[in-house]
Amino acid sequence: MSRAPRRRTATARKRAATPRPSRPARAAAGAAEAARLRSAEALAAHAHALATTLDPETVGRRAAESVRELLGARSAVLFRLDPASGDLVVFATAGTTGAAYGRDLVFPRGTGVVGWALREGAPVVTQDLFADERVTLTPELRARIVAAGHRAVLAVPLRREDTLVGALAVGDRAGRVFDAEECRLIQAFAAEAALALENARLHAESERRRRDAEMLAEIGRALTRTLDPAVISQTIADAVTALLEVRTAVFLEVLPDSGDLRALAVAGALAPDFKHLVFPGGSGPAGLAVHQRRPVTSTDILADPRVALGPEARPLLEARGIRSALSAPFIAGEQVIGVLTLGDVAGRMFSAADVRTVEALADQAALALQNARLYRDAERGRRETEITAELAQAVNASLDLDVVLKRLADGARDLVGSDMAMIGFREAGEEAVTIRYRVGSRYPSGRTLTIEPGKGIGGQVLLTGRPIRSDDYLSDPAFGKEYAAAFRKDAPVALMVVPIRADERVVGVLYVSNRSRRPFTDRDETILLRLADSAAIAIKNAQLYAHARESERRYRGLFENANDPIATFTLDGTLTSVNPAVEEMLGYAAQELVGRSFVELAHPSGVAALEDRLRRARAGERLSPAIEFTLLRRDGTALTAEGRIGPARDEAGRVAGWQVIFRDTTERRRAEAELRASEERYRTLVEGSIQGIHIHRDWVTLFANTAFARMLGYENPRDLLGVDARRFIAPEEVPKIEGYAAARLRGEPVPARHEYRALTRDGTPIWFEVQPSVIRWGGEPAILATCVDVTERKRAEDTLRESEAQLLQSQKMEAVGRLAGGIAHDFNNLLTVITGRSELLLIRLAPEDPRRRDIELIRRTAGRAATLTQQLLAFSRKQVLQPRVLDLNEVVAGVAQMLERLIGEDIELATELDPHLGLVRADPAQLEQIILNLVVNSRDAMPRGGRLTVATENADLDEAFAAGHPGARPGPHVMLRVADTGQGMGGEVLAHVFEPFFTTKEVGKGSGLGLATVYGIVKQHDGYIQVDSVPGEGTTVRVYLERVAAPERDEPAGGPEAAPRAPGTILLVEDEEVVRELAAEILQEAGYAVLVAAHPGEALELAARHAGPIDLLLTDVVMPQMSGRDLVERLSPARPGMKVLYMSGYTDDAIVHHGVLDPGTVLLPKPFAPEVLTRKVHDVLAS
Repeated sequence: MSRAPRRRTATARKRAATPRPSRPARAAAGAAEAARLRSAEALAAHAHALATTLDPETVGRRAAESVRELLGARSAVLFRLDPASGDLVVFATAGTTGAAYGRDLVFPRGTGVVGWALREGAPVVTQDLFADERVTLTPELRARIVAAGHRAVLAVPLRREDTLVGALAVGDRAGRVFDAEECRLIQAFAAEAALALENARLHAESERRRRDAEMLAEIGRALTRTLDPAVISQTIADAVTALLEVRTAVFLEVLPDSGDLRALAVAGALAPDFKHLVFPGGSGPAGLAVHQRRPVTSTDILADPRVALGPEARPLLEARGIRSALSAPFIAGEQVIGVLTLGDVAGRMFSAADVRTVEALADQAALALQNARLYRDAERGRRETEITAELAQAVNASLDLDVVLKRLADGARDLVGSDMAMIGFREAGEEAVTIRYRVGSRYPSGRTLTIEPGKGIGGQVLLTGRPIRSDDYLSDPAFGKEYAAAFRKDAPVALMVVPIRADERVVGVLYVSNRSRRPFTDRDETILLRLADSAAIAIKNAQLYAHARESERRYRGLFENANDPIATFTLDGTLTSVNPAVEEMLGYAAQELVGRSFVELAHPSGVAALEDRLRRARAGERLSPAIEFTLLRRDGTALTAEGRIGPARDEAGRVAGWQVIFRDTTERRRAEAELRASEERYRTLVEGSIQGIHIHRDWVTLFANTAFARMLGYENPRDLLGVDARRFIAPEEVPKIEGYAAARLRGEPVPARHEYRALTRDGTPIWFEVQPSVIRWGGEPAILATCVDVTERKRAEDTLRESEAQLLQSQKMEAVGRLAGGIAHDFNNLLTVITGRSELLLIRLAPEDPRRRDIELIRRTAGRAATLTQQLLAFSRKQVLQPRVLDLNEVVAGVAQMLERLIGEDIELATELDPHLGLVRADPAQLEQIILNLVVNSRDAMPRGGRLTVATENADLDEAFAAGHPGARPGPHVMLRVADTGQGMGGEVLAHVFEPFFTTKEVGKGSGLGLATVYGIVKQHDGYIQVDSVPGEGTTVRVYLERVAAPERDEPAGGPEAAPRAPGTILLVEDEEVVRELAAEILQEAGYAVLVAAHPGEALELAARHAGPIDLLLTDVVMPQMSGRDLVERLSPARPGMKVLYMSGYTDDAIVHHGVLDPGTVLLPKPFAPEVLTRKVHDVLAS
């Protein structure tokens, strides 16, 4: 059987048609195929190695090692792409790059061969990256690559689907050429590596989420086991530090009062530094997160312009290497209550997953912290209630003030959680506070401390009566540090002091302090104020207890020494005490009476009545306090007594017994019998009495004598019979008089004598002084009233009271004036030095010296202060006047134009000058000051415009005017009247208008010296000032100055200035050292020889020792030891040619009388400038 022919396939036919290659070609092709096969096998093996693990770091390291082995290169680097910045970050290395690159080295976007590969989106090759212009390198990267030792680089981008996720690069010696097969191989490996890395990332992300969920669940369980904010915050800080592997975590609380941030818990590197620190609101990344109400991240908070760091935080962060940060706020409801901040090394970029984790923690923390706060507030409220109740019980149960104050200090420390508390109060008659008890102090308990008003923070509380807080007391410039040394061991940082007030007066202070910067809150202040109220009650109770003991002592003294017999007995009538007068009356010793029934001492005829009264009193029946009874003496004789009986109460106010005050009326009753026998004789006397006598029953007039009828305008007293007596009483007085009459008839105590307004027949009001009594008239009770018309006396009393009130106001103004003068004196001494030294400095400085501006400002300011002191001197009437006889119209006319400029265009100025105005003797400059001050006041009272009138006229003041206006003198006067249509003033303001520094203007708009100055000038001119004002209508001020006759000749003017004379010797006497030194320096520079004395005694010694002449004595007026006038009288006899120049900041009676210098006296007022002093000295020496 033959075989079928073999069919050839198309491939065979093609091979047959194709010429067979030569043997060498076949060998080369086989080698290439074998190389590709080996590369594929190696690629598959490495891909398998990548697929055997899901740990991202292991995958990255194997990928780098595998690609280096595949290509036989010196190094390989795997990069991850930061999607936010576009930078490439080293993820894994192999070969020589490990030490040179390290981990997390950043290649900024577009730099290096890898940046070039990402730009191209394909593999790129360079044989020498340093010489290749397509490669951009930073100096740091260049140095790292040099250290790695590779120059030729093959780089390929890593993609996951269509997204760039990183880059893969291999490096070798310079000049190596990476062929197309190697490029294909690395590109294929890159795809496998990207897939492996993505799988590993997804696995790691899943694992991380699982761990995060487990950690969050564990944190949640931990948070449910506690309500302590410190434990909660520390748990979260520790957990997030471990969870996100950061260097530190800080849990901060937003303080509700200030918005500041306080570190509740710290974990990691900052733990010893940040705990309990308080940072200003808005500072740091935490403040930024609070402000934006969302998480905030930063790779370098020290360089981030959004982050403001305080001086405390920055050095700590630098020292601990904390640069990157993630902060997330805790939001409860609508309120940010805290913030969690994570810190790590520079460059760390917190991922979105990190942010979500921290946000989840923040939500848990917000809920836990809010619950903890609510629990803490509830516990604090409960504890506050308990302590407050305990303190209230202690205050009510104990009268030992030290015990109560100790409990209060302990309670204050407990309630606000302070490190220390102390309490003190003012002893009787003292202004300073003595600290009585302190808790938590490092000083012994017996150490005394006294706080004076105005010193330290406690002294400020004493002055202001308001609570004061400081977050850093020792560094706070607002308070003096007088007691800083006394608190040194206690080291207070945060401090709060509240006043203890009783009867509108600060009687003590309550302190609390912390030794760290833990500020106190408004709640703490409220708690302390409540405790302060308890302290005030305790102090008041202790004082009342002391007063009660003193009252008991006084009562016992009165009881023992009373002339009237006094006895006390229980509700059943048993005697408990008797005073010596009872012993003397009844003839028994006290011990014989105490314990016996009061009824046993009664006469048998009155026993039943007494027992009945006791029974009714015990039953609560209201009885008349008046009582009459008959007693038996020890010797058996009877005596009749009457008295008043009243309840004796225990400490709770309950009736515990009775007290009776009585007297022997035996003799009086005998006298009453005689009185009844002579009643007819007394009726005659009543009819003839000049006192009004009126008897009524139920207000129906039963009897009136002639005097009473005539007082009311009736001729015949019979016209009053049967008339309702209330007709003669002013309607407003009727209820009071009716009450007196009813009480008197009931036997209740009422005034024995009283006054009321009565009405005469024609309705004219008059005043009666009445002495009423209950009498028997026709066998029934009636009211007898003896009346005296005291109308004239009442008028005189009203006038006297008004005069006394005006005199008191005048005396008060005089006292304040003396005080103001004294202040001006001290200020003038100070201003003399300021002015003088400023002038000397200006003389010594070149005109172009830049310091002249500041010195001139000092000089001008001193001049303004001098003006103020002149106002004080004017008010206190201590300025020197230069009076002359003048026409007040001329003074007004002289300032009228200036007044128009002063008041502005919206106020109409009118002058009404009396053409026949008399003359006055006054200082024209001071009169101008009066007019200007009054006009300025009127202008300020008319902010919307109005009419201002300045008028003059003659006025004759009579005796009645002077009597009704203390300070005014009767006689001819000239009146200056300034009236406006402004806002006006009420009575309360008018009462204080002349007081210095009293002003109703806004702060900075008035000194309060305008009217005070006017008052002083007027009084110094022996004048009188009157102010009338109606709110809403305006104010009128009248100034009265005595009118004088025209002088017979013009007052002499000063003569021509004497010719200068050569400088001489001056004896300078001044007790103020700085003024003395200034004056001496000025005079010495002027060429005078100066003998300097600090006090009059030294001046006498210098004058005695000085052999040469003394041309001039320059002396202060008011000095210790003796006045300037006394010194002149001591020196003048020995040196008759010596001239005298006085100087003073204010004047007294030594050289000035009624504001005018004594004849021949020359005064240099302070403050003075150097040229004024030298000119005055020259003028005196040349005179």
